[in-house]
Amino acid sequence: MFKKFIMLLLIVLVIFIGKEIYNYKTYFFNPFLFEQDHVTYLPYTAYKKTMGYTLTDYITPDDSEILTNRNEIKLMYKELKKGEVLGNSLDNPSLLAKPKGYITIYSDIDNKKGMSIVSRIMWYGENYDYVKVSGEFERKGEKISGYLYIRMTPEIKEFFSLKFNQNYKE
Repeated sequence: MFKKFIMLLLIVLVIFIGKEIYNYKTYFFNPFLFEQDHVTYLPYTAYKKTMGYTLTDYITPDDSEILTNRNEIKLMYKELKKGEVLGNSLDNPSLLAKPKGYITIYSDIDNKKGMSIVSRIMWYGENYDYVKVSGEFERKGEKISGYLYIRMTPEIKEFFSLKFNQNYKE
């Protein structure tokens, strides 16, 4: 009986410690409101880390449109031309869907080497409240794989719906 109690206690302790280690808070990034929403990522490792962003100047390509250009981060939207194809990941349930465009998130992550691409969001025209983006992020020279959540604000949804209604009438 005593051994079972000790074993049960050890299991509860392992579960509690594991929950604390992997207790990630999901932060969302709202590109239009930098108040309570923060940019962060959920790493594959058990460590809780946050990323600080500073932004250097970046020349916007002619075929891109700036969604937001704050001191902390820059989001640029590039519309895909007909027939232009980008890679698609196997975890995307809509493999046959054609992406209509993508958002690229630019940031200088304290590495003082200029602009770094943080992640690219493929846009298929879904009406989600947020988009989960996986990617490789760099923080002070350390490469970390993880997830970034982008909150699809009403402004972004409106931007996309206007954009796609104009250019994607088939």
